[in-house]
Amino acid sequence: MSHSIELFNIIDTALTELNIKRSSDYETGVIHFTFDCGRPIITVKVLIITRKSDYSVYAIFPISADSGNRKEIHALADFVCRANYGLVLGHFNLDPNDGEIQYQTTIDCTDVESPSVEQVKRALGVTIGMCEKYAPGFQGVIFAGESPEHACERCEKDG
Repeated sequence: MSHSIELFNIIDTALTELNIKRSSDYETGVIHFTFDCGRPIITVKVLIITRKSDYSVYAIFPISADSGNRKEIHALADFVCRANYGLVLGHFNLDPNDGEIQYQTTIDCTDVESPSVEQVKRALGVTIGMCEKYAPGFQGVIFAGESPEHACERCEKDG
């Protein structure tokens, strides 16, 4: 798959300005880094995948639902639906087979010459902000059996 070197470089510049240490692969157009959020702290892995005219930011949580526990998968799916309602830029994904949780933001750059560094920083800020806001809810549903409704209300009240 080919990617835009210009777009890749703009994203790389934004990460430099944000002082984010990362690994960058110019061949594939993939950048990855981690950040900590939640209580207890969890380390979220971030992949930025550049293509010819868009890029996606995937924040992958290190915790997941027990894939053998359908009740837990359903509770997490309920939480994801509640958290996603009203989100404008990006959304949470839940893999119903293995319980993986991620937040995804995709920015289409088709009709723009190239995004500004500030636009890229805002997209990254949204991704990181949503992970920080909702991580306690994911932890509550998975580890404490908290109801999805209560967990989501708590996240939205606190953040």
